[in-house]
Amino acid sequence: MSKQAEFSAKRKGDINEINVCSLLLKDGYEVFKNICCTGPVDLILIKDNKITLVDVKSVNQLKGREKICIINKLTPIQKKLGVILLGVHEGKLYWEKEIEND
Repeated sequence: MSKQAEFSAKRKGDINEINVCSLLLKDGYEVFKNICCTGPVDLILIKDNKITLVDVKSVNQLKGREKICIINKLTPIQKKLGVILLGVHEGKLYWEKEIEND
């Protein structure tokens, strides 16, 4: 395999989730990962006695825009559960309020 191996979008998502877990652990969160490949929640976070349900997304900074952008939106079940989006781009986390939805 070459240095820059080509991965499927699903594999890239798996890698991003692991990176996000690492960043969150370093920031003091307890992190619980969904072990299924489907479901409304990727991660359950606990910090300061607060539980947060998270859907992890890869995001991009589109040319000409200052904000990080994500195309995916929450599903109705995710909205009902109070899931928030958490994006990752170049090793930095972007919480839902920092993400521009297109």
